[in-house]
Amino acid sequence: MPPVSTDSLVETAICAASWAAFPIYGGDIDMLDRLSPVIAWRKFPLPRPTLCPEERERRRLSHLNLRNLYKKSSALDGKILVSMHAPTSDIQIWSQKDWWSNRYDAFTYWRKPNFHASITTQIADLYRSAPQPALMNAAYAMMENAEYNNYCEPSKNAYLNFSGMELTESAYSVGSGRLHRSFDIWWADQSEYCYEVNSGAMLRKCFFIRNIDTSDDAVYCAYGSGLKHCIGCFGLMNKSHHVFNEPVSPQAYEIMRNSLSGYRAWCALSEKFSAFELSRPHRCVASMNHEHCSGDQIFDSSEVFEGFYVVSAKRLRHAHECGRIADSMDISMSYDSDGLLYQCLMCGNSTRCIGGISLGKCSDVHYSINCTGCRHCFGCVGMVNVEYCIFNRQYTPETYADTVATLIEKMRTDGEWGEFFPSSLSPFGYDETQAMEEFPLSKDEATARGFRWSGYESPPPEAKKIIPASALPDTSAEVPDEILDWAIECEITKKPFRLIPQELDFYRSEHLPIPRRHPEQRHIDRARARNPRRLYTRYCAKCGAEMRTNYAPDRPEIVWCETCYDREFLG
Repeated sequence: MPPVSTDSLVETAICAASWAAFPIYGGDIDMLDRLSPVIAWRKFPLPRPTLCPEERERRRLSHLNLRNLYKKSSALDGKILVSMHAPTSDIQIWSQKDWWSNRYDAFTYWRKPNFHASITTQIADLYRSAPQPALMNAAYAMMENAEYNNYCEPSKNAYLNFSGMELTESAYSVGSGRLHRSFDIWWADQSEYCYEVNSGAMLRKCFFIRNIDTSDDAVYCAYGSGLKHCIGCFGLMNKSHHVFNEPVSPQAYEIMRNSLSGYRAWCALSEKFSAFELSRPHRCVASMNHEHCSGDQIFDSSEVFEGFYVVSAKRLRHAHECGRIADSMDISMSYDSDGLLYQCLMCGNSTRCIGGISLGKCSDVHYSINCTGCRHCFGCVGMVNVEYCIFNRQYTPETYADTVATLIEKMRTDGEWGEFFPSSLSPFGYDETQAMEEFPLSKDEATARGFRWSGYESPPPEAKKIIPASALPDTSAEVPDEILDWAIECEITKKPFRLIPQELDFYRSEHLPIPRRHPEQRHIDRARARNPRRLYTRYCAKCGAEMRTNYAPDRPEIVWCETCYDREFLG
């Protein structure tokens, strides 16, 4: 896993947020130079980062509420809407239908730039003055029976899915696409009849798995591919009828597989698999088919430096959950782009953008939020198919260029140019955002560091009665239909939750037990099972070579370098 050739250390800087030392590499400097925009025939260099990579990602994610949904009144007609903004938020919301209609005119909210005040603060004020869509489903008109989903593309009979596309009869997924009849999924694609998946693709009837692809009927398996009829396997490739990495007869397999119907049986298998995987060598990273990359979960990519969960990418630096994108740096959850993005969050099909949040099909758009189909825009909010706009007001190309040049100079003087929007300007509390998931903080810790805190909790679901998880029968077959009218008290958080009909039908048909934990707690459990998005220096347990891995040195796993692992297990 050698770094790209330009990654020589240039300097060691001190992070302005954590006060920790962090390296700046030659590759960072080269990429910043390449991403620096040219406006009015003048190049505006991007400065070297003042925050370490972790704090840069934290800042970006502190502006994204992906998964917390509420009921809030429309500022247009008072109707109650499902919204990503809490009832206590000062953000005005409209329904997605109204916001995308002719009733909404973003030019109405234009501002005249104040060259004596903070530019990013002015943009945040513009965001708060203009109504925002309650949810961010760009293809909302093609969503059928899918009211409770956010940042999703066309889906049908879908519930509580986030950042997904083409989801049918599925619920509780994040970052997934082309799912059918699947539940509790994180970062999976082209899969059906699956449950509790933590990163996978092309799966069928796979339950409780991590980092598995192209498999059918695999349960409690991790880090494998091409599995068929496997139980409790770790690190296997292209195997059939295996139990804890040992071959068994089809008849023996069926006996064991059929025994997995009750909650107690699944718990016993979970405990046995946890002990088994600790006995097996782990590859230092789970990346495959990559060249000159560093990070983890990098697939079909080249020259990705410190990337995590990256697919089909080239020449990225400090990228997280990105795919089919090139020549970008410090980006999160951005896909299908021609590249040249810097400090961007949730941007797709866009190019040459800096400091963007939720941009789609945009080019040369900087420090703008929730814009679609725009070109040459600066500091805009909620604009659609416009060009040469500043703070939601249109200019001639010449005036636009001169004004933007002046704005950038002001940002350079104030230290804002090249930085993402400060977390203090986020419309969300830290506890509502993806930053809380990746970098958990207590309320006191968050507020001490200048983050906002929401603290709002939606009222519990209405139910005829609430039963503790411990009162559930061992098998879903024993559960009465009336459970759809009840709420289950989570065994961890004690928060009540309800089942949806498709979910109950799925558990019964697949002989899975009713979950004892709230969907939010199940999501947290999956997040905790993933390795952190940072690299450590560790030594191969087989050959002793120094390696970079996201298994911390004090963790108990047996970790091998890529060379030793591939030679032993991949041939």
